[in-house]
Amino acid sequence: MNKLVNSVTEKIRGIDFQLSHETIVAEKTKERTDFAKNIEKPHMFGIYNSSELVLNGVESVLASYNGTEYFKAAEELKGLKLGTPETVIIQSPTPKDEQEIAEGAGSAKLFADATTGKNLIVVQNELSPILAIHYLMKHKAAYESKYGKDAAKILHDCFDQRMKSEAELKNSARFGFTFTVNDNPYIPMDNIYLHPDFGYIRAEGLADDLPGAIKYLSAQLKNFVPTEDEFKIAVEKFKGLSMMEMGGDKAKKLFDKDYEAAVFQPNPYGENETPLTYENLLAFTKVYFNPANMIVSVVSPGSPESVNEYFADFTGTPDANEPEVYTPTYQFHNEPINTDEPGGGERSYLFWGFTSQIDPKDAPALQALSLILSDNIVFDIREKQGMAYHMSAGVDVIKDKALFYISQGTRPQNVDKLVPQYPGFFKQPVLKDLSQADLEKSINMYLGRMMFRRLSSINQAYYLATSLYFENDINYDKEFLESLKKVKVNDVKTAAEKYMSGTNPILIVVR
Repeated sequence: MNKLVNSVTEKIRGIDFQLSHETIVAEKTKERTDFAKNIEKPHMFGIYNSSELVLNGVESVLASYNGTEYFKAAEELKGLKLGTPETVIIQSPTPKDEQEIAEGAGSAKLFADATTGKNLIVVQNELSPILAIHYLMKHKAAYESKYGKDAAKILHDCFDQRMKSEAELKNSARFGFTFTVNDNPYIPMDNIYLHPDFGYIRAEGLADDLPGAIKYLSAQLKNFVPTEDEFKIAVEKFKGLSMMEMGGDKAKKLFDKDYEAAVFQPNPYGENETPLTYENLLAFTKVYFNPANMIVSVVSPGSPESVNEYFADFTGTPDANEPEVYTPTYQFHNEPINTDEPGGGERSYLFWGFTSQIDPKDAPALQALSLILSDNIVFDIREKQGMAYHMSAGVDVIKDKALFYISQGTRPQNVDKLVPQYPGFFKQPVLKDLSQADLEKSINMYLGRMMFRRLSSINQAYYLATSLYFENDINYDKEFLESLKKVKVNDVKTAAEKYMSGTNPILIVVR
């Protein structure tokens, strides 16, 4: 901690607050322009200036933007230096004694029973008053293909309606529950949930009455039967959202369609789009909301054994013909794929990539390689050349296949300049100057983001559940991140040499 504190303190103390005349003039011009623009938007004018308007009147606000005050304020900053004493606040994990460490305090424990289909993962966190329960419903793709398109999304919304009804709000008020039942496809961070083969319900509340809270949730899910009115409301809601989405960027939709067809193996459930009826939804509910079809992960102050007892009645009957776990996977091509279509918009979309067969044990090294490639490619195309706003690049791994890729949007006039560059970003020489320090920096930045996602109890529950569902190991996520810490430069270069072949590349252009 001392290294971090000293580094930050040194930088803060070294800040020079003196501003050049040119900087002040530029800032004055920018602020006056923004202010003038906001005067044309009365609601924004009020939002930005309401406090000053109330305290000092409209004339003082108008006068404050004449520009003269900037020079006076800048003069006052000249001699400013941040020195001692400073206050440093550090929140550290609570230290555990040797007995707690020996007993594995805070580690996840799995309770499974093949007879009842029980899969319960429990983590004890005595430091938090939160009860976080993540219900992962399995085999969404297979069951939806049988009972109806978007059945899970509709059913989850029906459940949400019930939980928000006046009667249930009264029943659950003492637990303080909040529920998340569906993905928001417009939030990029949410895409960790946008998977075709599982649905989820997240419940977060107070852990003051663990037995009562768990019993209440178990009863709600196990006995849930959507009403016809709830079904109709959910259908109309998503129909309205679909209508809104029908417009939008047609070029992007065409690009997404071409990308799915070229990069992924065909979806075995994609052709069967059974229309969803209320009767079908009831049948779907019985198999999908069956406790035997769920992986339940719980993070709370309660001990694993006690939480397991609270779930004693949350049992079901396993599906005798339970489907296989399905996840989209990449396809190989025997020849290069080149798709070039007119999009008719002001923005073009590009994808270039290739797929390699890999040993799954090399996944950590490939993730590290991805971080290095992504940093290099994005910096070159977006920052140095200025030919992208939003883009992604690197290596994505699914099971035993890795996709090396660049995907971006750009202006149409940039397309012919960019496409010839793509193969060069995936050549061995790009790694010749890679140092261990650079690699560790990229890995640590990535791990920082990943651990931030795992701070909340409910996200911890999510990663435990998906690790069990897709990898049959509740510790997979944790162990993968630990493995990534140990990756060395030679591991990255070896992985690149083995898999970065560039064979039979896929190029998709929508202009």
